[in-house]
Amino acid sequence: MHSVARNLTLKLKNSQVYCDLLYQDSKSYAMLNTSSVPNSTDNTKFYIEAAFNVSVDKSYFTSCGASLYGGVFWLT
Repeated sequence: MHSVARNLTLKLKNSQVYCDLLYQDSKSYAMLNTSSVPNSTDNTKFYIEAAFNVSVDKSYFTSCGASLYGGVFWLT
């Protein structure tokens, strides 16, 4: 997900998010050990810019991969 919407309010509650069913944990080291800064689509699954509020409650994320500058979410 990539959002640059101003004043976005995102609420995830009681959700199960599967980022990549083909994800292999053995490749996570290579994702972190890079000499170049990845762009937002390479780096995270949820890139959210200029949001008003983002909340996650009782939700589960799996197969989302490693991230050099964060995790599942990149909030800016």
